[in-house]
Amino acid sequence: MVHDAAAISLLPGIVAPHLLQGANSRLGAASSVADSAGSNAGAALVGAIGPARSVLADVVSFLVSAVLVWRIRTPGQHAHPAEARRSFGKDIAAGVRYVIGQPTIRTVIAALAVLSFGLAIMNTFWAYFLLTMLGASPTAFGVIMGVGGVGSLAGALLSPTITARIGVGPTIITGFAVSPLAQVPLLLAGPGRGWQIALAATLAAQLFWATAAGTSQRSLRQILCDPRFQGRMQAASTTVTAGSRPLAAAAAGALALLLDVQAVLAVGALLQVVPVVLLLASPVRALRTMPTSHDAAAMPPAGEGPS
Repeated sequence: MVHDAAAISLLPGIVAPHLLQGANSRLGAASSVADSAGSNAGAALVGAIGPARSVLADVVSFLVSAVLVWRIRTPGQHAHPAEARRSFGKDIAAGVRYVIGQPTIRTVIAALAVLSFGLAIMNTFWAYFLLTMLGASPTAFGVIMGVGGVGSLAGALLSPTITARIGVGPTIITGFAVSPLAQVPLLLAGPGRGWQIALAATLAAQLFWATAAGTSQRSLRQILCDPRFQGRMQAASTTVTAGSRPLAAAAAGALALLLDVQAVLAVGALLQVVPVVLLLASPVRALRTMPTSHDAAAMPPAGEGPS
């Protein structure tokens, strides 16, 4: 969580605002490729050199990554002596107050938190449901995940094009709206290859729009945020999204004591509708082009279009 918050916060310091969308798109594409290829490469590595050496290779990859990050040179902001003496707790409080006071950033982070919670409830039983209750083989499960990874990669690469075509707000809202809709085939699915193909297609569509929307909302938050609060804003976002997942897993387990697995999945899917409502009622809905840092305060209210 610390690394993720710092990495996302660093980007606006080395990339001009008008280039952030493209930079986030390329980073998202690289992440999608790494996620898709990493598991296959890991399996091949274990087969070739054994599990212990594979873990060592993983450690080396992290060290290489750390060296590459260390070599990044960018002018940083230095705190004044009075600022340097502030307590950690006061810094956190200031960051929270800043996020709460920014309607667009606040709404996007709230939407991310609820979406993350709903998805985490579903992910708790997703693999179990496919492998055990729908009878998918491990190979079929891997293919479904692989097709989803292709969708994620395509969404990252095409995010700037989609945003330019339909607008920033519609891209973000569509990405959030596709997520609960993509769960419908899962809730209706039964055993058989036809359903497996349908699940692969819907997962690809879900991840396509999730990555496209994720690139856009991340760029939007980075541009709108005061540079002094960039790290604390992203830390707040990472905390509420990643921090909600263990709670969601516990909630899913508790629900499973009262409901069957399919009903628990349905609860997770229904929760994913809430972020769409939040975004439709926010200034995000009226956003067509990516704002600059100077017009961040001039966001139109939700009921008005851009002037």
